[in-house]
Amino acid sequence: MASHSSKTSPVGWSLALTLCFGAAAVTAAGCNEAEPEPGPAPAELVPDAAPLARLTAEQYRNTIRDLLPTVNSGHITFPVELEGRGGFENNAAFNTATPALVEAYQRAARHVASAAMEDIDAMLGCESLEEGCARGWLPGFAELAWRRPLTQAELDTLLANFDSWQGSHGTDVAVELSLSYLLQSAEFLYFPRFGTETVIEGTDAVPLTDYELASRLSYFLWNSMPDAELLDLAREGRLQDRQVLADQAFRMLGDYRAIDMVVSFHRQNWDFDDVGSNPIDLDYYAPVFEAMGLEAEDDKSDYYYLEYSPGARFESDVFVAQHVFHGEGTLEALLTSNKAWVTPDVARLAYQQEVDDSLAPITWGGLVAGEGNDEIGVWTTEYYPIELDPMQRAGLFTMAGFLSAKAGPQQPAPVRRGVTILDRLMCIELVPPGDVPPLEEAEALEPKTNRDKYAIHSQSEACAGCHDSIDGIGFTFENYDSLGRWRDTDNGYPVDATGQLLGTDQDGPVNDAVELMTKMGQSRAVHDCYTKQWFRYAFGRNEAAADVETVLAMQEGFWSSGGDIRLLIVNLAGSYSFRHRRAQGL
Repeated sequence: MASHSSKTSPVGWSLALTLCFGAAAVTAAGCNEAEPEPGPAPAELVPDAAPLARLTAEQYRNTIRDLLPTVNSGHITFPVELEGRGGFENNAAFNTATPALVEAYQRAARHVASAAMEDIDAMLGCESLEEGCARGWLPGFAELAWRRPLTQAELDTLLANFDSWQGSHGTDVAVELSLSYLLQSAEFLYFPRFGTETVIEGTDAVPLTDYELASRLSYFLWNSMPDAELLDLAREGRLQDRQVLADQAFRMLGDYRAIDMVVSFHRQNWDFDDVGSNPIDLDYYAPVFEAMGLEAEDDKSDYYYLEYSPGARFESDVFVAQHVFHGEGTLEALLTSNKAWVTPDVARLAYQQEVDDSLAPITWGGLVAGEGNDEIGVWTTEYYPIELDPMQRAGLFTMAGFLSAKAGPQQPAPVRRGVTILDRLMCIELVPPGDVPPLEEAEALEPKTNRDKYAIHSQSEACAGCHDSIDGIGFTFENYDSLGRWRDTDNGYPVDATGQLLGTDQDGPVNDAVELMTKMGQSRAVHDCYTKQWFRYAFGRNEAAADVETVLAMQEGFWSSGGDIRLLIVNLAGSYSFRHRRAQGL
């Protein structure tokens, strides 16, 4: 996971914020009014019965990190996770267990158990050979791993297995096999949400149990297991109180794990991992690299793929973390701010600026692909605060990461840029017809600029319907080349970055990407789409008919709050749908 300059209570914002999403008003300090429980409701308005969810790769690594701190979980890998509509790895409908995944879980459990044994006495909190030490430790560890108390039958089975292994192979082997058993069990890998046995009168909904709520909240806000405070509240039966749950959400947002969660949401929603995945034509951009003193082909390649691309990739992470937790904390700020944190290499190459190295940097990094599909590397470096030219840069989508990811080897890709804005910012999904010829096969006059080439779309009746809206957005990014650098000319001709918005709540002509992002930051449709994506992430599934009221309430509250991201998160965690599920069999 990313390393931060601070790991304790980084959130500098007041907890005395009023939550007015829906009918009830709640604050971190107390309820303004009691939450009204719903009366009789038609079946389509009760919480949906979601498919069985399981740990994502990120959640697995985080859980091992918190459960067994001496074990390095960063290099644990699993088969590629499918993504549902919205692009989230935790979508339960898509992440079914395959034979390859089951084998990967078995390997991971054996690896973790073996690594934990390297310091067994520290893990147990006593000498492993002391009478009853390991056997006495095991039930408490199992409760942490399974995130709930064990039934008597489960406890009997666990201890019986331990006694058998200990008698045959000794204490150390019994501990290792017990660890492996616990970590590849369904109780560890999945999130069963059966709820209580009480159906709420007049509805088809049942409340989740306290332990189910503890896990649901922790894996939403931290992508990891509940901590001691959450488990204590669950043990006391207090988490079904909405105000207690909201207070815990506020508390948990002050932990570094919440920063990682918020970054992870935006990483998936806005395709941060695409940065560095597309090839660049080093010969075409040779003058740029040579101006920096890079003459040899290998030097250019190493600089771009090993220095520039990782720096641009995690620049987006730092931007999100700083603005959400230390800045305005609004969606508009993410879309329009020119205040960034960059590496010296990205500042120099993408923005033609130098960082002020007298300013305190932020150390940040994360996991990057290594050599081979099963290898992961860790990349960290320092990011310095910088003010980008406000006439050229406004928010994440005018930064080097997005611009270089949505580009071709030589020229920008206005279609990819436009589709991303429509899809990920406005929730407008475009499905192209299957009989459209490739762009280069269309007949047209020899294009002078990149824009001229893509303007061919508008000459085809089959293409124009979609591309009028796509290109109207994509062309506004023509001032940025495939490295994310600003350019005034293309092939010797002045860049035309004008465009238009069609079919939106901000329709009209747009001069350039800065004006486009200003409009996006002020768009109700963009705020509603962003809220819907957070719903999908928080619930691990797409919205259904049963979720209409919840989504509408969240959207109204988010808009009326000025787009306060942290408030949206807390209100999702306190929502009726988050705390309930459809009764079994209904």
